[in-house]
Amino acid sequence: MHTREAKIRRIRRNNATPDMPAGFERNGGWVDIQVSSHGGENIIAKWIRLMGNGEAIARAGERADEPEYVVSLYLPSDYSTRPTALLPPWFLELLQANGGAYHTLAEAARGLEHPAAFAEVERYRRHHMHRAELEVARRAITADINKEDDTLQGIEHRMEAYGLHEHLAALEGQMDIRQELPGRHNFVTRRPNSRRHRRGGPGGPA
Repeated sequence: MHTREAKIRRIRRNNATPDMPAGFERNGGWVDIQVSSHGGENIIAKWIRLMGNGEAIARAGERADEPEYVVSLYLPSDYSTRPTALLPPWFLELLQANGGAYHTLAEAARGLEHPAAFAEVERYRRHHMHRAELEVARRAITADINKEDDTLQGIEHRMEAYGLHEHLAALEGQMDIRQELPGRHNFVTRRPNSRRHRRGGPGGPA
């Protein structure tokens, strides 16, 4: 008799909904995060713990020993529920600002009911700063390219002024030179198994 009652208590204990784990909070339907249930189905997470970096730890809320999932937080983007408007300039200025203006916006977003609001603000900040770094690198590369273009143009102008191409006119049309160059003892040869290059490079005129 005692064995049967103990078995019943164990079954009830295993099937009972566990209490909220320490450090977690009830999802409340704000975060649309699906995790695997004990039965293998995807269900909305019952417990979440915000990590402060745009991610959260989610649990199904069915068992005390269930797995935890690290998921990213995003604001819902269902455009069919209501018409949407572009972000106003003042809001974009705060998102892209430095110092106190941005931190004021971030703290205000942190205080909103939807936990993904602060996550999206922080995510925008990270990507905006990374884009700014890439823009600096792009400008530096563009400046280097322009510098090389100017150098190449200078060399071409000197060659044109001297008429260097006229002195070497005998080489016109000879992309693969196999004979000895005039006044030199070095040779430029083409490998027997290589294909003849087309003038103008790949895809150029034959």
